[in-house]
Amino acid sequence: MHGWVARSPLVTVLLVVLLAGLTNWLYSSNVLKETTILSPQSQANRRFVNRESLDEALERYRNTWTPLYPMALRMAGDVGIPLRRVNQLLFYVTLAWMLWFVRRRLPDIHWWWPLLLFSLASFNYSNMYQYVPEILFVPLSLLVFSALLGYLERPSIPTLAALSLGCAAACLTKYIGLFWLVPIGAAHVLLADPSAGRRRILHACAFCLISVLPVGLWMGYQYRRTGYLTGIDRFEPRAPSAELGELTSFGSNLWLTMKTALVDFFSIFQNADHATINHAYRPDWTQYAFAGTTLAIVLVNRGLFRRLFDGGRHDWRKIAGGLAVGYVVVLIALWTVGNNDPIYTRFVYPVYPFLVLLGFAAYSAARAREGVAWWMRAPFWALYGLLLLVHVHKTVILHQVVHTGAWS
Repeated sequence: MHGWVARSPLVTVLLVVLLAGLTNWLYSSNVLKETTILSPQSQANRRFVNRESLDEALERYRNTWTPLYPMALRMAGDVGIPLRRVNQLLFYVTLAWMLWFVRRRLPDIHWWWPLLLFSLASFNYSNMYQYVPEILFVPLSLLVFSALLGYLERPSIPTLAALSLGCAAACLTKYIGLFWLVPIGAAHVLLADPSAGRRRILHACAFCLISVLPVGLWMGYQYRRTGYLTGIDRFEPRAPSAELGELTSFGSNLWLTMKTALVDFFSIFQNADHATINHAYRPDWTQYAFAGTTLAIVLVNRGLFRRLFDGGRHDWRKIAGGLAVGYVVVLIALWTVGNNDPIYTRFVYPVYPFLVLLGFAAYSAARAREGVAWWMRAPFWALYGLLLLVHVHKTVILHQVVHTGAWS
């Protein structure tokens, strides 16, 4: 879609309407199922919404989780939005952000292609059918990412405030934000302008204070109630279980993270739920096809990785890559030293939008190469076609992205 078609406002509006209709149909087909078994956290969040008062809801809310997501569910209900549609609206926020971001940062790629792929991706719907905070955490982390870019391009009080408030909301949604977004954001703020040493230090301190204060108050409240900042001892050994012990070591966490992403993106029959990830898994043919197309991309586009990240210090691709790598590092580290449940799709899901954006950035870098031939771009087309095939099969043909396995 290039030329007048790409620039036509009418075509843009029609494509947006088509995308909204497609995602609504997929959400209704794959998520709104009467047979859905809700996880314990989903049930707790639903009870939070149904309490008579907010004070009672907070008092009786399980003390191991942060409160922003259930509060968002409750506020949506207060304005008449059905509970079962809240996650869908949050997904629309993510799609709207991606539309805005791709149009601004990847102008040589029509926004339709990344959004079509992300709208069809089965991992969205296999996570949206539960009332869990990742559905809010994903758009918040993307907003923090764009706010960080805004601050780096124009350090000021308004851009710092936007970054800090977004990060505060993300941390109040999931504790992992404290270990992921806050350190990365503080490091970038501190190094944003080498010529303004005192201002950088003041901005970094203000960022950390605003980002941590709301979740810090919640953690103080939990400490008074339980004696632990997060409501429980996160380092207490689990009940004896040979199986879980094997699944939560450093090596297992590293393997499960890679396995989860591979299954979620490239398995034509499975999603990375506990029932699939926690046991031996035989790869589908699509995963072998992924390995082949990836190898072809590397062979015919030598130097692509260097070109992808050859922008300035504050280039968005470097920051997105840093956020993606940082999230995986923090996830594996926390799951290795803590007593969390084994890694599966829900825990890796927040990194997926960054991977999609970086994939299209790699294609953009490859096609921008002087004298690039069509056959050098062909492996990217094959990879995109493979992804469409996988996710159309799971979300449109199978309608089975919802699983009823054991929940933690």
